[in-house]
Amino acid sequence: MAAGFAAASAAGGAAVDPGMLVAARAVQGLFAGLLAPATLALLTVTFSSGRERATAFSVFSSAAMSGAAIGLIGGGA
Repeated sequence: MAAGFAAASAAGGAAVDPGMLVAARAVQGLFAGLLAPATLALLTVTFSSGRERATAFSVFSSAAMSGAAIGLIGGGA
């Protein structure tokens, strides 16, 4: 899944017209939709105790939301 996301990202970077860029971004969205639940499942399996799991989910959520905010600000700039 990560390789698919990376390939779609590379295709978006190499886009020669708007149609190719939109298609690459759509494929990125598809793979991102597959990666998010897989990551959460991996966290659930890896961290079994309550406190460790809560910390892992907190770190994941903080990183995801920080990335989303920075991405929106950077994209707007």
